[in-house]
Amino acid sequence: VLDETAMRELTEGLSVAIETFGDPDAPTVESVFAGATAAAEQSIRDEQARLRAERAGTQAERQRIAEERDRIASQRDDAPPAYPGRSANRSGRDGAPLWRLVRFAGHVDDTRAAALEAALEATGMLDAWITPGGHEVAAGDDDGYLVPGPPVKGDGEVGGASLAGVLVPEDDTPVSAARIGAVLASIALDGKWFSSAAVIGTDGRYSHGVTAGAHHKDHAGYIGATARARRRAARIAECEAQLAGLTELLVGLDRKLDGLAAALSAFAQARAALPRSTAI
Repeated sequence: VLDETAMRELTEGLSVAIETFGDPDAPTVESVFAGATAAAEQSIRDEQARLRAERAGTQAERQRIAEERDRIASQRDDAPPAYPGRSANRSGRDGAPLWRLVRFAGHVDDTRAAALEAALEATGMLDAWITPGGHEVAAGDDDGYLVPGPPVKGDGEVGGASLAGVLVPEDDTPVSAARIGAVLASIALDGKWFSSAAVIGTDGRYSHGVTAGAHHKDHAGYIGATARARRRAARIAECEAQLAGLTELLVGLDRKLDGLAAALSAFAQARAALPRSTAI
Protein backbone atom coordinates (compact mmCIF):
# COMPACT_ATOMS: atom_id res chain seq x y z
CA VAL A 1 0.00 0.00 0.00
CA LEU A 2 2.83 2.37 0.89
CA ASP A 3 5.36 3.04 -1.83
CA GLU A 4 9.05 2.42 -1.32
CA THR A 5 9.81 5.97 -0.23
CA ALA A 6 6.94 6.12 2.25
CA MET A 7 7.91 2.73 3.67
CA ARG A 8 11.52 3.84 4.12
CA GLU A 9 10.43 7.04 5.86
CA LEU A 10 8.10 5.06 8.15
CA THR A 11 10.88 2.62 9.08
CA GLU A 12 13.34 5.43 9.77
CA GLY A 13 10.77 7.37 11.79
CA LEU A 14 9.91 4.37 13.94
CA SER A 15 13.62 3.73 14.56
CA VAL A 16 14.13 7.30 15.72
CA ALA A 17 11.04 7.15 17.95
CA ILE A 18 12.29 3.99 19.64
CA GLU A 19 15.86 5.29 20.03
CA THR A 20 14.73 8.60 21.53
CA PHE A 21 12.09 7.19 23.82
CA GLY A 22 11.96 9.13 27.06
CA ASP A 23 12.89 12.44 25.43
CA PRO A 24 9.95 14.81 26.06
CA ASP A 25 10.21 16.14 22.53
CA ALA A 26 10.57 12.73 20.88
CA PRO A 27 7.64 11.47 18.78
CA THR A 28 5.86 8.30 19.85
CA VAL A 29 5.79 5.26 17.62
CA GLU A 30 2.02 5.62 17.40
CA SER A 31 2.22 9.18 16.12
CA VAL A 32 4.94 8.27 13.66
CA PHE A 33 2.90 5.37 12.30
CA ALA A 34 -0.29 7.43 12.11
CA GLY A 35 1.47 10.28 10.35
CA ALA A 36 2.99 7.97 7.76
CA THR A 37 -0.15 5.94 7.05
CA ALA A 38 -3.09 8.33 7.61
CA ALA A 39 -3.18 9.65 4.05
CA ALA A 40 -2.94 6.17 2.55
CA GLU A 41 -5.67 4.81 4.85
CA GLN A 42 -7.96 7.74 4.04
CA SER A 43 -7.35 7.23 0.34
CA ILE A 44 -8.38 3.58 0.71
CA ARG A 45 -11.55 4.55 2.59
CA ASP A 46 -12.41 7.12 -0.07
CA GLU A 47 -11.93 4.48 -2.76
CA GLN A 48 -14.09 2.06 -0.78
CA ALA A 49 -16.90 4.62 -0.64
CA ARG A 50 -16.64 5.28 -4.36
CA LEU A 51 -16.63 1.58 -5.24
CA ARG A 52 -19.55 0.84 -2.91
CA ALA A 53 -21.59 3.59 -4.55
CA GLU A 54 -20.67 2.24 -7.98
CA ARG A 55 -21.59 -1.28 -6.87
CA ALA A 56 -24.97 -0.13 -5.53
CA GLY A 57 -25.72 1.62 -8.82
CA THR A 58 -24.59 -1.40 -10.83
CA GLN A 59 -26.66 -3.78 -8.70
CA ALA A 60 -29.73 -1.56 -9.11
CA GLU A 61 -29.23 -1.49 -12.89
CA ARG A 62 -28.82 -5.25 -12.96
CA GLN A 63 -32.04 -5.68 -10.99
CA ARG A 64 -33.87 -3.35 -13.36
CA ILE A 65 -32.70 -5.26 -16.43
CA ALA A 66 -33.50 -8.62 -14.81
CA GLU A 67 -37.04 -7.43 -14.11
CA GLU A 68 -37.33 -6.17 -17.70
CA ARG A 69 -36.14 -9.55 -19.00
CA ASP A 70 -38.64 -11.39 -16.82
CA ARG A 71 -41.44 -9.05 -17.92
CA ILE A 72 -40.65 -9.65 -21.60
CA ALA A 73 -40.37 -13.41 -21.05
CA SER A 74 -43.79 -13.47 -19.40
CA GLN A 75 -45.49 -11.95 -22.44
CA ARG A 76 -47.47 -14.34 -24.59
CA ASP A 77 -49.50 -14.17 -27.78
CA ASP A 78 -52.64 -16.17 -27.19
CA ALA A 79 -54.33 -17.93 -30.08
CA PRO A 80 -57.71 -16.62 -31.19
CA PRO A 81 -60.74 -18.55 -29.93
CA ALA A 82 -61.22 -21.78 -31.83
CA TYR A 83 -63.74 -21.49 -34.63
CA PRO A 84 -66.80 -23.66 -33.79
CA GLY A 85 -66.27 -25.98 -36.75
CA ARG A 86 -62.70 -26.81 -35.76
CA SER A 87 -62.23 -29.34 -33.03
CA ALA A 88 -59.26 -31.21 -34.50
CA ASN A 89 -56.03 -31.56 -32.56
CA ARG A 90 -53.47 -29.58 -34.57
CA SER A 91 -50.38 -30.59 -32.60
CA GLY A 92 -47.72 -32.11 -34.81
CA ARG A 93 -49.51 -31.08 -37.99
CA ASP A 94 -47.50 -29.56 -40.85
CA GLY A 95 -48.31 -25.92 -41.48
CA ALA A 96 -49.75 -23.16 -39.30
CA PRO A 97 -52.81 -20.92 -38.98
CA LEU A 98 -52.92 -17.74 -41.04
CA TRP A 99 -52.41 -15.44 -38.05
CA ARG A 100 -49.04 -17.04 -37.31
CA LEU A 101 -47.84 -16.92 -40.90
CA VAL A 102 -48.28 -13.23 -41.69
CA ARG A 103 -47.74 -9.74 -40.34
CA PHE A 104 -49.20 -6.43 -41.36
CA ALA A 105 -47.36 -4.43 -44.01
CA GLY A 106 -45.61 -1.34 -42.68
CA HIS A 107 -48.10 1.08 -44.20
CA VAL A 108 -51.10 -0.47 -42.44
CA ASP A 109 -52.09 1.72 -39.49
CA ASP A 110 -53.55 0.38 -36.25
CA THR A 111 -57.15 1.20 -37.16
CA ARG A 112 -57.02 -0.64 -40.48
CA ALA A 113 -55.12 -3.52 -38.89
CA ALA A 114 -57.85 -3.97 -36.30
CA ALA A 115 -60.58 -3.87 -38.96
CA LEU A 116 -58.79 -6.36 -41.22
CA GLU A 117 -58.19 -8.80 -38.37
CA ALA A 118 -61.82 -8.41 -37.24
CA ALA A 119 -63.13 -9.32 -40.70
CA LEU A 120 -60.75 -12.28 -41.02
CA GLU A 121 -61.79 -13.51 -37.58
CA ALA A 122 -65.49 -13.21 -38.40
CA THR A 123 -65.11 -15.25 -41.59
CA GLY A 124 -63.06 -17.96 -39.85
CA MET A 125 -60.04 -17.29 -42.06
CA LEU A 126 -57.88 -15.88 -39.27
CA ASP A 127 -57.41 -19.27 -37.64
CA ALA A 128 -57.75 -21.36 -40.80
CA TRP A 129 -54.84 -23.74 -41.39
CA ILE A 130 -52.44 -23.38 -44.30
CA THR A 131 -50.48 -26.50 -45.19
CA PRO A 132 -47.09 -26.52 -46.91
CA GLY A 133 -48.63 -28.38 -49.84
CA GLY A 134 -51.97 -29.60 -51.07
CA HIS A 135 -54.37 -31.15 -48.58
CA GLU A 136 -57.50 -33.04 -49.40
CA VAL A 137 -60.25 -32.40 -46.90
CA ALA A 138 -61.78 -35.65 -45.73
CA ALA A 139 -65.00 -36.31 -43.86
CA GLY A 140 -64.40 -36.11 -40.12
CA ASP A 141 -61.39 -33.86 -40.55
CA ASP A 142 -62.91 -31.35 -38.12
CA ASP A 143 -60.77 -28.48 -39.33
CA GLY A 144 -60.77 -25.65 -41.86
CA TYR A 145 -58.11 -24.70 -44.37
CA LEU A 146 -57.04 -21.84 -46.58
CA VAL A 147 -55.90 -22.98 -50.02
CA PRO A 148 -54.72 -20.82 -52.91
CA GLY A 149 -57.51 -19.91 -55.29
CA PRO A 150 -57.52 -17.91 -58.52
CA PRO A 151 -55.82 -14.54 -58.05
CA VAL A 152 -58.16 -11.60 -57.61
CA LYS A 153 -59.04 -10.22 -61.01
CA GLY A 154 -58.26 -6.65 -61.92
CA ASP A 155 -58.35 -4.48 -65.01
CA GLY A 156 -56.53 -5.96 -67.95
CA GLU A 157 -53.43 -7.89 -67.00
CA VAL A 158 -53.10 -6.20 -63.65
CA GLY A 159 -54.42 -8.18 -60.70
CA GLY A 160 -56.94 -6.62 -58.36
CA ALA A 161 -56.28 -5.45 -54.83
CA SER A 162 -55.85 -8.37 -52.47
CA LEU A 163 -54.68 -9.17 -48.98
CA ALA A 164 -51.20 -9.52 -50.44
CA GLY A 165 -51.11 -5.72 -50.36
CA VAL A 166 -51.65 -5.46 -46.62
CA LEU A 167 -50.29 -8.75 -45.22
CA VAL A 168 -46.69 -9.94 -45.56
CA PRO A 169 -45.53 -13.55 -45.14
CA GLU A 170 -43.34 -14.04 -42.10
CA ASP A 171 -39.80 -15.36 -42.48
CA ASP A 172 -38.79 -18.88 -41.53
CA THR A 173 -42.28 -20.32 -41.21
CA PRO A 174 -43.34 -23.93 -41.94
CA VAL A 175 -45.14 -22.73 -45.08
CA SER A 176 -43.34 -21.15 -48.02
CA ALA A 177 -43.78 -17.45 -48.68
CA ALA A 178 -44.95 -18.31 -52.21
CA ARG A 179 -47.83 -20.46 -50.93
CA ILE A 180 -48.82 -17.90 -48.31
CA GLY A 181 -48.67 -15.19 -50.95
CA ALA A 182 -50.86 -17.24 -53.30
CA VAL A 183 -53.50 -17.57 -50.58
CA LEU A 184 -53.41 -13.84 -49.87
CA ALA A 185 -53.58 -12.98 -53.58
CA SER A 186 -56.83 -14.93 -53.92
CA ILE A 187 -58.66 -12.91 -51.25
CA ALA A 188 -59.93 -9.55 -52.49
CA LEU A 189 -59.30 -6.36 -50.54
CA ASP A 190 -62.00 -3.69 -50.41
CA GLY A 191 -63.59 -5.11 -53.54
CA LYS A 192 -67.22 -5.21 -54.46
CA TRP A 193 -69.00 -7.71 -52.24
CA PHE A 194 -69.20 -11.16 -53.80
CA SER A 195 -66.90 -10.03 -56.61
CA SER A 196 -64.51 -12.79 -55.50
CA ALA A 197 -64.78 -15.95 -53.48
CA ALA A 198 -63.82 -13.87 -50.44
CA VAL A 199 -63.62 -10.11 -49.92
CA ILE A 200 -62.10 -8.50 -46.83
CA GLY A 201 -62.59 -4.80 -46.18
CA THR A 202 -60.32 -2.40 -44.35
CA ASP A 203 -63.42 -1.22 -42.48
CA GLY A 204 -64.22 -4.65 -40.99
CA ARG A 205 -66.80 -5.67 -43.61
CA TYR A 206 -66.53 -8.91 -45.53
CA SER A 207 -68.21 -11.24 -47.95
CA HIS A 208 -67.42 -14.92 -47.96
CA GLY A 209 -69.21 -17.31 -50.23
CA VAL A 210 -72.87 -16.26 -49.87
CA THR A 211 -72.25 -14.74 -46.43
CA ALA A 212 -71.67 -11.04 -45.81
CA GLY A 213 -71.24 -9.08 -42.63
CA ALA A 214 -69.08 -6.75 -40.58
CA HIS A 215 -67.08 -7.13 -37.40
CA HIS A 216 -65.27 -4.68 -35.14
CA LYS A 217 -62.46 -4.88 -32.63
CA ASP A 218 -60.46 -2.14 -30.96
CA HIS A 219 -57.05 -3.46 -31.93
CA ALA A 220 -55.37 -6.35 -33.68
CA GLY A 221 -54.09 -8.93 -31.24
CA TYR A 222 -53.13 -11.99 -33.26
CA ILE A 223 -51.62 -11.18 -36.64
CA GLY A 224 -47.91 -10.45 -36.25
CA ALA A 225 -47.47 -12.85 -33.34
CA THR A 226 -44.46 -14.51 -34.96
CA ALA A 227 -42.71 -11.18 -35.48
CA ARG A 228 -43.52 -10.16 -31.92
CA ALA A 229 -42.10 -13.44 -30.61
CA ARG A 230 -38.88 -12.82 -32.54
CA ARG A 231 -38.63 -9.30 -31.15
CA ARG A 232 -39.16 -10.63 -27.64
CA ALA A 233 -36.45 -13.26 -28.15
CA ALA A 234 -34.05 -10.59 -29.44
CA ARG A 235 -34.81 -8.29 -26.52
CA ILE A 236 -34.37 -11.14 -24.02
CA ALA A 237 -31.00 -12.00 -25.59
CA GLU A 238 -30.00 -8.35 -25.34
CA CYS A 239 -31.00 -8.29 -21.67
CA GLU A 240 -29.07 -11.50 -21.01
CA ALA A 241 -25.94 -10.00 -22.58
CA GLN A 242 -26.31 -6.86 -20.45
CA LEU A 243 -26.83 -8.96 -17.32
CA ALA A 244 -23.71 -10.98 -18.05
CA GLY A 245 -21.68 -7.79 -18.43
CA LEU A 246 -23.07 -6.30 -15.22
CA THR A 247 -22.47 -9.53 -13.32
CA GLU A 248 -18.85 -9.51 -14.46
CA LEU A 249 -18.57 -5.87 -13.38
CA LEU A 250 -19.98 -6.70 -9.94
CA VAL A 251 -17.49 -9.53 -9.52
CA GLY A 252 -14.66 -7.13 -10.38
CA LEU A 253 -15.93 -4.51 -7.94
CA ASP A 254 -16.24 -7.11 -5.17
CA ARG A 255 -12.67 -8.22 -5.87
CA LYS A 256 -11.42 -4.63 -5.57
CA LEU A 257 -13.41 -4.06 -2.38
CA ASP A 258 -11.98 -7.25 -0.88
CA GLY A 259 -8.49 -5.99 -1.70
CA LEU A 260 -9.14 -2.62 -0.05
CA ALA A 261 -10.57 -4.31 3.05
CA ALA A 262 -7.47 -6.49 3.23
CA ALA A 263 -5.25 -3.40 3.01
CA LEU A 264 -7.08 -1.68 5.88
CA SER A 265 -6.83 -4.90 7.89
CA ALA A 266 -3.08 -4.96 7.27
CA PHE A 267 -2.79 -1.39 8.56
CA ALA A 268 -4.78 -2.34 11.69
CA GLN A 269 -2.63 -5.43 12.32
CA ALA A 270 0.56 -3.42 11.90
CA ARG A 271 -0.74 -0.74 14.27
CA ALA A 272 -1.62 -3.40 16.86
CA ALA A 273 1.87 -4.90 16.54
CA LEU A 274 3.67 -1.62 17.35
CA PRO A 275 5.68 -1.72 20.59
CA ARG A 276 3.86 0.11 23.34
CA SER A 277 5.62 3.23 24.54
CA THR A 278 5.02 2.23 28.15
CA ALA A 279 6.70 -1.10 27.50
CA ILE A 280 9.87 0.33 26.07
